Amino acid sequence: MKHMTRPFLTGLISVVLSGCMINTEEPLILPAPNVIQENVDTAFQENDPILGLTILEGAKKRHPSWEWGGQWEQGVSLVEKAFYDAMEKGDYRAALRNYRSLKALGLDDNELGADGPSLLKKLIFSLIEEDNAVPALTLLVGEYGKISFSEEDLTALYTVAQKEQHMSSLKLLQDSLYATEPVQEMLDPEKARMLLNGVATIWVDRGIKVDQGVGLPDRVIGSGFFIDTRGYLLTNHHVISSEVDPAYEGYSRLYVRLPEAPKEKIPAKVIGWDTILDIALLKVEYTPKYVFSLTDTELGPGERIFAIGSPGGLESTITSGIVSATDRRLLQLGDTTQIDVPINHGNSGGPLIDERGNVVGVVFAGLEAFEGINFAIPGKYVNLIIDKLYKGGSVEHPWLGVALYERREGLEVLYVFPGSNADLSGIQKGDIITALDGYSAPTIGEYQYSLMHRMSGELLNVSLLRDSEELTVLSALGTRPESPFREAFKKDAKKNLILPLFGFDLEEAGATLWERRYRVTRILTGMSADETGLSVNDPFVLRSIDTYPDEGIVLMSVIIKKRKAGFLESSIQLGAMIDSDYFL
Repeated sequence: MKHMTRPFLTGLISVVLSGCMINTEEPLILPAPNVIQENVDTAFQENDPILGLTILEGAKKRHPSWEWGGQWEQGVSLVEKAFYDAMEKGDYRAALRNYRSLKALGLDDNELGADGPSLLKKLIFSLIEEDNAVPALTLLVGEYGKISFSEEDLTALYTVAQKEQHMSSLKLLQDSLYATEPVQEMLDPEKARMLLNGVATIWVDRGIKVDQGVGLPDRVIGSGFFIDTRGYLLTNHHVISSEVDPAYEGYSRLYVRLPEAPKEKIPAKVIGWDTILDIALLKVEYTPKYVFSLTDTELGPGERIFAIGSPGGLESTITSGIVSATDRRLLQLGDTTQIDVPINHGNSGGPLIDERGNVVGVVFAGLEAFEGINFAIPGKYVNLIIDKLYKGGSVEHPWLGVALYERREGLEVLYVFPGSNADLSGIQKGDIITALDGYSAPTIGEYQYSLMHRMSGELLNVSLLRDSEELTVLSALGTRPESPFREAFKKDAKKNLILPLFGFDLEEAGATLWERRYRVTRILTGMSADETGLSVNDPFVLRSIDTYPDEGIVLMSVIIKKRKAGFLESSIQLGAMIDSDYFL
């Protein structure tokens, strides 16, 4: 299903100016220390020491003279207890989460009697024991260089990888065991025919829709590819969204058409889905003749690629092209790959493969108005959520709760989401984040990718600059909302969202009975205000800020006197995307 993830603003800026005004914010009233202590006690009693410690971290910064030691030690002890309880139960996900938190709290491996690589190894083998071999092998591919395996471990894993036909892990394991990699022939017609056996057509029947009084079949067609011999396959979330969207109230039935029987439909069910990365895991009662495994390999511009899918419902279609560009920021998280492979309605969710037949991405979008500009989600991002998809339900992504702007010194905090862990721990607007748990990167995307390896509920140390002073703030990862700005509009004053959305700061410059006047105090390069031609000290009257969820945009209407235009008064609108890609 070809769609445009981020519609252009052109043609959408056509809203009638309204007269609503934005009230100034009330002064922030911080809770008293005794109230904070009660909140921390409540968190501890509800078995959430991570939340309690996060609140304490912010309290220590805001009330440095108050004595917090007793509660802090209690919180650390509760996290230790949670770690050892998880180890005893064999819940290695929870053990790993609490281990990382304890490391952030300053405990070392000797004190804990464990280390990160050994916990990852235990998690991999526990997944295999739970009959979740594909998530285990996918985790193995991503973490392979960090873990020490015995020859016995490698042999056992190799046997599992052979049974599951998981080529990505087979390549690693065969190289370790036998100093050779499986021979991968270049994609030729015979191998292409073999790959077709692993790609299916996704068919969603949504009943009848009425268009100008005429009833028409409402069908959504996409593509999917098998990743598990038990009949699990991947596709795009937008293809099957009617199956899992609680706001959808119509008829919806999900089917899969198999390559060897394209006229037959067999029922399928959705296991897990990720609305942010636009990925879904389906299950059918079928044993595929071929299964794919995604590789973390990143291709560069000019490299040859192929897409397999069902454009227009034409099953088992292969198209070819090249990688046009990488690191395109189209989704809220991570980067996408721009490709010139012909993509049409029905291709969404199909595999993007390299010249040796390795899956390097999942096709997900094209720009309707521009032929040959299409996009795929790189395999390295999809691999990070495979385990979460198998667990079922909606995938949760960890986050701090800050909107950022890339600067030479680091990432400047433009906005702190109200009530987020960043807010609770005392991270402020204007702080410059320089590292997370010692990891430093120049771009928001790289930090996002590093956090995708983590879990909600983990503590981490945030290194930052505040007024040129180096600070370390202990914070925790919460659960990212599906759309941070949509949630922020429900919880915060619109005025506070102007800087992260439109890229300019303002101050009040007087008021009348009917309106408030403002002055531009700062412009961020490359954002909406800069591209619209605003300048520092431009006076303006803010008329409205309106959201248009269906179009995915926010429009801001102002009456402004631009210095660059000789202070002639004009009415302008600034546009921004609601689902921005700079939240961490």
